[in-house]
Amino acid sequence: MASDLRLTDLLDRDRLPDGGGLLLLLLYFPCGFFLMIFRIFFGLQLILMLTLLPKGSLIRRILLRVSCTILGIVVTQEGFENYNKDEHKLVVSNHVSTLDNVAIETVLPSVMPYSRCDCPWLLKWVLGYQEVSADKQREDVDGKIKEYLQGSDFPLLGFPEEQITNGRRGLLKFNPWCFQFSSTILPALISVRRPLPVPIPPHVLGSGWWQDLSWSLFVPYTLYNIRFLPPVKSKAEDISSDVQKHMASSSGLMPTGFTAQDVKDLEAVQANPQSQEPKSAPNGSTPSSQPPRSTSPNTRLARMVQQVREVLPQVPSSAISRDLSQTHCVDTTITNILEGRVIYTPEKEAKSDNEVKSASLGNSKEKTPTTPQIIFSRNSEERQRLLNQRKAQMLENARRRFRDNQL
Repeated sequence: MASDLRLTDLLDRDRLPDGGGLLLLLLYFPCGFFLMIFRIFFGLQLILMLTLLPKGSLIRRILLRVSCTILGIVVTQEGFENYNKDEHKLVVSNHVSTLDNVAIETVLPSVMPYSRCDCPWLLKWVLGYQEVSADKQREDVDGKIKEYLQGSDFPLLGFPEEQITNGRRGLLKFNPWCFQFSSTILPALISVRRPLPVPIPPHVLGSGWWQDLSWSLFVPYTLYNIRFLPPVKSKAEDISSDVQKHMASSSGLMPTGFTAQDVKDLEAVQANPQSQEPKSAPNGSTPSSQPPRSTSPNTRLARMVQQVREVLPQVPSSAISRDLSQTHCVDTTITNILEGRVIYTPEKEAKSDNEVKSASLGNSKEKTPTTPQIIFSRNSEERQRLLNQRKAQMLENARRRFRDNQL
């Protein structure tokens, strides 16, 4: 179930194995080190050769495919007949390693804006990616990309998850940025495995591009399987969600509400464990002996706690924060509370100062209407509708109280 899926289930956090696996890795180390040195030397020669050939040429594609195999990047493909050069200007894929774009390039030459690719500039140049940025006249960058795609023979490649996952449990929420460039999308699913006695993940939380590349050169080989799905045509505003669900159902994964920012927050907490929220004083404030820390993960968590409190005011903040630290999703936490997965002692909803002041005014022309009682539903869409109704009612009440106070 999606409500049981945690953000940590989508990420690998440890590169090295334990126990006997670590011993086998140490025995393999001399062979792996020699293999990595050979591949680095070969890779320098490869870069010089590929830059001499035009992008998209058959010779370049064959050379790139053979060279990647020697470098340990073995690529297989399925469903390439779904691609139509004239119709499909946008290819979107899940993101499971730092070399996903290289693997796709061996099968389908494509382009990426520099700002949307986290690989080194030298590799971007070799792959023929385009540097699109606003100039002095502040031209629209997205408009320049659309104009380029109209006359380009290569589709735009996008990774709407924007962060790398292990590709085994679910998909991050798609960023809708790339979906504006075409109403016909060709989804591609990438799976990566290393058939070794000792499993070494291609990416772990917090690792950099060069670290992942070094391990890829160190292991005997990495097998990439690219499966092109039937194209998706939609003019709906939420097309990114439709494509996410389509790709998830085709791969047996779960579409989640976790975002790339959630992964960055978790990475920041892992890099600096002391940045987590300090324990609150008995009255709920920060102890004076500890200086306040201004960190984006804490600010975001506090905002999410407040969102849950707006729907479930009787639930203590500590219980909400404890569940949010595991789910990183407001809707999932609300579901867990409603279904009894979160244990807490209900507290009374205190009236705000404005409500008390408004209630004490005897000369008000009309009484402030009370917020209607919320009936909670287990359906996420129904909960969102009720939440929006409650927010609108609370805003109207605040306006009425403001007008009454001016009289």
